[in-house]
Amino acid sequence: MVTLLIADRDPNECIGIEWLVKNYSIGFERQYLVHTMDDLVKTIEEDNPSVLCLEIDLVPASQFETVKRLIQRYAIKTIVVTAEATFERALQALEVRAYEFWVKPFSLEKVKKTLQSVYRQSKTPKRNSVLIETNQNPIGYNHLLQKNDKTRGIKFVSLLQMNKSRLADLHRFLKEYPFPSSVAILPLSEMIAVVHTDNNLDAADVYQELRTILREWNERYQEAVTIVLYYSKNTSISLHEKYLNALNAFEIRFFQGNRDITLIEDDVKWETIDPFLTSSEQRAWIEMLNNKDKESIKHWMYQQFLNIKEPYPSPGLLRIRLTSILAQIRRFMKNFHLDTVNPFEMSYQKVFQSILYETVLYRIVQDLLLFVYEVIDGVSLQQQKATTDIVEQAIHYIQTHYKNPNLSLENVANFVDRSSSYTSHILAKRLGTNFRELVNQMRMKEAEKLLLGSNMGIQQISYEIGFRNANYFSRVFKQKHNTTPREFKAKKSI
Repeated sequence: MVTLLIADRDPNECIGIEWLVKNYSIGFERQYLVHTMDDLVKTIEEDNPSVLCLEIDLVPASQFETVKRLIQRYAIKTIVVTAEATFERALQALEVRAYEFWVKPFSLEKVKKTLQSVYRQSKTPKRNSVLIETNQNPIGYNHLLQKNDKTRGIKFVSLLQMNKSRLADLHRFLKEYPFPSSVAILPLSEMIAVVHTDNNLDAADVYQELRTILREWNERYQEAVTIVLYYSKNTSISLHEKYLNALNAFEIRFFQGNRDITLIEDDVKWETIDPFLTSSEQRAWIEMLNNKDKESIKHWMYQQFLNIKEPYPSPGLLRIRLTSILAQIRRFMKNFHLDTVNPFEMSYQKVFQSILYETVLYRIVQDLLLFVYEVIDGVSLQQQKATTDIVEQAIHYIQTHYKNPNLSLENVANFVDRSSSYTSHILAKRLGTNFRELVNQMRMKEAEKLLLGSNMGIQQISYEIGFRNANYFSRVFKQKHNTTPREFKAKKSI
């Protein structure tokens, strides 16, 4: 039996719609007329009408959620009526999945056509628009997990993830929940899969249903649940493939954070990037660390990692990039012997684990920034106590400034706060080489990279690495390699 509940504060409006139903023989076997909130709730619960024509203004804001739950629980097709043509009322209509949204005054023809249409749909049982090829067997683990799965026609797969200790509670909750459409609930080791088998639903229907589930779950348990709703109209893809795509979609949380519900349409496409720091980026990090420039480090990290737009790079590649940055910080730590200080070593291990396993990118960035600030402060404290190694400081200063043609031993001595003669002596004693040879070693190493990895000319390279004269550069290069820069480049390119 198809029945109609008409709920309006104005009795004349109710009588008018009732008259139209009877006069045009639309077919509703029974009509109920109510004018108050209490009567509305009572009639829905006792008589379970097929169709509800609801003046939304009758429902107080404090009781809207109650009415919405009743509509969803009893799967009532609802026509929302209002005299207020506002966004708020339209949004309420969407929330109850209104079949139609009428704004007063409305034409009799519109009312007649809508009621005839909703009556026909209520009278005809729903059928899936796409055949689900399971040989009429229920959806089970074999369809979800096996590679040779032949199940086709499923559009929606939801994955619900939370603290593993509460998964059993979530499973019981879902089994008891009054889904308005058919689903298969499949608990897994770390999450629960919900396969939505009714293909008459659209993404907005399923998304709204999941929001209701989350709200009711939170009211009862106050425990966070993260949901990925995977949606694909491609009916040729098996359920197993869609499950794998939904699993892959969980990685989107790496960039967007742990939203309550993430809707993913079709496959997630990752952009390929080179994860390793370039030579210029390595030099920038050496300079920022040596200058203890926290603000520049923060700006660099935010620009690199917190302004990423779709298509997103692979989270795995970004984790590699972050470990490359951590390696720069690690070298900085070792130069000042902080790796031997237990609190710093523990912090390093903690950040390393964060990079490997933390599910959200911005948390890793924050962990790494806090760590590098801690290291910089530790270095500053070491320097204040004058316990740092002068040679290591001198080497780092030269590494940072060797491209400067005006670099001198006096510059290095001033930096380490020692005399030029003492600085020269300690470098020779510890490294077995003098200042000029050390600078040239660094310049030659960079020259090799530029000769092999760039299209720069010999003269341009010589200026780039700190030589004023290209001929002198060639002479020094030949002394080290027993060949000229031009010959070196030609041989390596063969």
